[in-house]
Amino acid sequence: MADFAADWLGVLAAAVQVRTAAVSNGAGDSEVAALLTCRSFDTVGVGELGEVLGLTGSGAVRLVDRLERDGLITRRKGQAARSPCA
Repeated sequence: MADFAADWLGVLAAAVQVRTAAVSNGAGDSEVAALLTCRSFDTVGVGELGEVLGLTGSGAVRLVDRLERDGLITRRKGQAARSPCA
């Protein structure tokens, strides 16, 4: 039970940290959700990110473009050269 509570507290702390950083950069809910998703996986492609967030392909690309422009994520080459989260 203690491990479960520690895991959840870790998730909550990460969410608060991401939300604080994102909001200070003017990010909205979609950006925060994308950042939390990126933080949950070693790598995630733009298409996968869009699927998780319920976005179209073009919507996911625009979201990643905004996050990269604001310095919140760094795109890196993945197997498909489309992995935005680093």
